[in-house]
Amino acid sequence: MKIKPKDFEFYTFFLGLRQSELKEIKKLFESFPYFDSYKINVIDKSQAVKKQLASKEKKLYLTWRSYQIDPECDLNYDEFRQLLNEYKDRIKIIQESKPLFHGQSMDKVLKQYAKAAYVVLMDSDIVFISDKYLLDMINVCNRYDYNELAAIGTLFQNAPFHLTLRPELPSSIYGLFLTGSNEKINRKSLLGIQKILLKLSVNHFSKRKKNVIRDKYLGRFPRLHPALLTVNRKIFNTYDMCFQNLYLDVLDKKKNNESKHRILGDNGASFLYQCALAGKKIVNIDFEEYVNHMARASTISKKKTKGWSWFNDELTDDITPSLK
Repeated sequence: MKIKPKDFEFYTFFLGLRQSELKEIKKLFESFPYFDSYKINVIDKSQAVKKQLASKEKKLYLTWRSYQIDPECDLNYDEFRQLLNEYKDRIKIIQESKPLFHGQSMDKVLKQYAKAAYVVLMDSDIVFISDKYLLDMINVCNRYDYNELAAIGTLFQNAPFHLTLRPELPSSIYGLFLTGSNEKINRKSLLGIQKILLKLSVNHFSKRKKNVIRDKYLGRFPRLHPALLTVNRKIFNTYDMCFQNLYLDVLDKKKNNESKHRILGDNGASFLYQCALAGKKIVNIDFEEYVNHMARASTISKKKTKGWSWFNDELTDDITPSLK
């Protein structure tokens, strides 16, 4: 099958909670280099989110196992409508009636909305810095069998699966040695290093060393980064794939100590494993050659938000754990 430009569609997602997301999606529209030939399909969840926050419960689920209670919502809806009107001839709005999780939205795009052979999924907070992405993807697709190439994206791991062998060694120390998709060292701040060294010192010299209470540990499965991802729609549907987070609890029992490790896989991780189970190929690229990524513009807030997450396993004043 010869892949041509008409075999691609572009989709992005708008949660509709934060003004920062509006600023970022505007940058995406301004930087998108293919408006001459394509429209951006925008999955708009803003009205569904607004309705949810107006309910008595005021809970907003961000994943299957985390929610925020009455989160800060500072989106200027008038500005958002003005932006949509400004780009009305270059974008297509698909309004959702429910505030679906991001993974659910990607599933719905690939199983219901999209018609093209390849679907480009874009976070709303990316900015294109190159117009070469589409041509490069077409060339890659034509290099491989259409029935074998499941996806083109960036393999990434920012906190490896691990079980800490020594109770006095915090899992955060692993972050000093991590590398990203482009082999850049992910160095911790000086303050972070000081905290790690202090924790090591306190634990090492504690008279109660044998009864050290371990911190919660969070590991990550490798993943295909969902910021910019091209997916073969036929393979996705033939093998009934989905974008759903993975949650693994590992109880580590050593002598009298027991610690609970949580291993997380986001929707990009579950999709990666499904590609492997199907015996298909992926092509690894560095998405930073094509876009800049803000990350979490749809939910990030200066104000701490009360909520519950699987990582904390309790109500907290800030539900977002540090994953890096």
